[in-house]
Amino acid sequence: MVRKVGMLSGAESAYPQAVIDRINHLSGGEVVAEFATLDAMKLCDPITYRVVIDRLSHGLPFALEYSKLAVLQGARVINNPYRFFSDKAFSYHLAQRLGVCVPRTVVLPQFQYAPDTTVDDLHNLKYPIDWNEIFTYVGFPAVLKPASGYAWRDVSVVHDVHEFFDSYHQSKDQVMVLQEFIEFELYIRVFVMGQKHTLPIKYDPKDRKYLVEHNFMSPELGERVVRESLLLTSVLDYDMNTCEWAVREGIPYAIDFNNLVPDSKPNSITPFYFERVVDMLANTAIEYATAEIPSTMWSVDSPMSLWVAGKTGYPVNELYAGNKK
Repeated sequence: MVRKVGMLSGAESAYPQAVIDRINHLSGGEVVAEFATLDAMKLCDPITYRVVIDRLSHGLPFALEYSKLAVLQGARVINNPYRFFSDKAFSYHLAQRLGVCVPRTVVLPQFQYAPDTTVDDLHNLKYPIDWNEIFTYVGFPAVLKPASGYAWRDVSVVHDVHEFFDSYHQSKDQVMVLQEFIEFELYIRVFVMGQKHTLPIKYDPKDRKYLVEHNFMSPELGERVVRESLLLTSVLDYDMNTCEWAVREGIPYAIDFNNLVPDSKPNSITPFYFERVVDMLANTAIEYATAEIPSTMWSVDSPMSLWVAGKTGYPVNELYAGNKK
């Protein structure tokens, strides 16, 4: 039986097409990949893909609904649309509890609220905020960024109180994170695919440039950033991710590990790494497409479905068939 992989992507072209071509080449006809087509969806419309690679729904909400429907029908979606998309505040708390080093971080109340918000709506908020205590804890320079964001959107480095408030006032109704700036001697991005394939790359965040250099880490540091990148990505249940590490005095600090649609353009990651990242995602998709175990909790034979069957007396596939009548 031929298994199908559907690709959802936006304006980028080289990487999605290269992954599709690589899947079709590597699978020997057992798996067929193509661009998925979005259309108005009835609840009973079948999703024909065993795997959906979603590099679109972060910018197109309708694609998110398609991915959710695919999950409900048992497809493996990369990445799972029911997971946090880019919740940095939650992720920093999680990393710290897992024993991963993170910069000193404070989650801030939003600067603005909806026009119909009243004082009574905000009675739980402490006022005034003790800004001096926050600045003493985090220090300067510091990084101010959205608690949920991507692609360097609205990220700023602030060097003093005045720069902080200038940037904070421009954040409007976004929940922001103020974070210690790590003066690093080395910066690393680790691609993680399928929660097991990894590729650490030296990175220059100032110029946003990947550097083709080998042996740039000690074996001990390399083992640690790979192990902790796998840990974070697995606990967050992402199948496509990059984890960023700022190394200070030999210690890697997790800076960003919610990159669910990593920049994979060849002119960004270099042609050398482009081919390797294409292989990583293609092999992950093939592995998921050919797996015999249920890919999600909503599959017909999954624990969730067996639980529903036990509660109702009807298998989920029969319930679903009844809804189609």
